[in-house]
Amino acid sequence: MDRIIPNSQNDFDKKLVFEHYLNNPDKKLSLANNRVSSLYEDNSGRLWIGTRNGVNVFDLHKNSFIKTYLNNSKDSNSLSDNNVTKITGDRFGNIWISTWGSGLNLLNPETEKFHHFKNIPNNSNSISYDVIMSLYTDRYGNIWICTWGGGLNKLVLPGDFNLRQANELSFIRYQNQPNNISSLAGNSIYTIYEDKTHVLWIGTDWNGISKYNQDKSKFAHYESDPNAEDGLKGNTILALYKDKYKNLWIGTLGTGLNMYDESSKKYTHFTYNPKNPYSCLLYTSPSPRDRTRSRMPSSA
Repeated sequence: MDRIIPNSQNDFDKKLVFEHYLNNPDKKLSLANNRVSSLYEDNSGRLWIGTRNGVNVFDLHKNSFIKTYLNNSKDSNSLSDNNVTKITGDRFGNIWISTWGSGLNLLNPETEKFHHFKNIPNNSNSISYDVIMSLYTDRYGNIWICTWGGGLNKLVLPGDFNLRQANELSFIRYQNQPNNISSLAGNSIYTIYEDKTHVLWIGTDWNGISKYNQDKSKFAHYESDPNAEDGLKGNTILALYKDKYKNLWIGTLGTGLNMYDESSKKYTHFTYNPKNPYSCLLYTSPSPRDRTRSRMPSSA
């Protein structure tokens, strides 16, 4: 993990200084693993760091690691799994941590105890799948859970929520229905983004983008058409962001960067050109679908 330290507040044009944080087996408190999957800053100035080997808490004021959370097979209140994919927080100060294969964790920082949410077969109120790629807290305070094979889940927290109510929470599932064009485009999801109009943009694996209007409870879809020169390039969507000019930027796996102008419904493409050092880099990192499946649970 690297931290950028500018020379001064308005001096970004000069050389930046990077401070490096690496795993050190000889130190009790160091980065848990050099593969960092998620960063989240809470209201107390603590940085929560998700890794392939647990969660670190870093005090930004003291510039030091202060806590590590790991799975303990002998402690049912510990982190459910060390392979962490995403971290977010809610309006009550709780920390939510997703894992690859062991569901969702809810942590109350005061008690330091975890509550686990996992798929329960034949229970449609449980989380739809235990392999989770991403989490997002929307402007209404809802927690959105992007799974890898089980679609999208929404968790609506009551206004007086506390950990004693955790067992009463129900997940709302959004999944692909082959005969319903207004359903989610695909059940394996990389990312989710909320724009200023509260519309959700969902990036899927192989199935393009789903746009979800929360007021109408309907999905619209954007998919790549090999016969369209000015359409979306690529159906595996890794990143989404809408800028101040209302352009939607779309990062893909292996097919470059797209900019979508929603008003004109036109795309601009940015791809890698080896003759141009300023061209878009091409991301071809292995997809989660290439991971070993032996520890992945079956969907229900």
